[in-house]
Amino acid sequence: MIKKSIHLLMLAAMLAGLLSLTPAQPVRAASLVVDTLVDENDGSCVDGDCSLRDAVAFAGGGDVITFSVTG
Repeated sequence: MIKKSIHLLMLAAMLAGLLSLTPAQPVRAASLVVDTLVDENDGSCVDGDCSLRDAVAFAGGGDVITFSVTG
């Protein structure tokens, strides 16, 4: 019984070691498109309209904000 427990602990330690060696996935920056001149603040850029205020509030580090408005 003790031998089986030691084998399980060794297996768990090796698995944890292998998982720590896997490369981290890169974080992809979001691209937010401001497409309205209306100054709204609903906290969403996925509802069909994205104001500059929403884009700035929603953006994180490395995100890109572009503009597609007329006026």
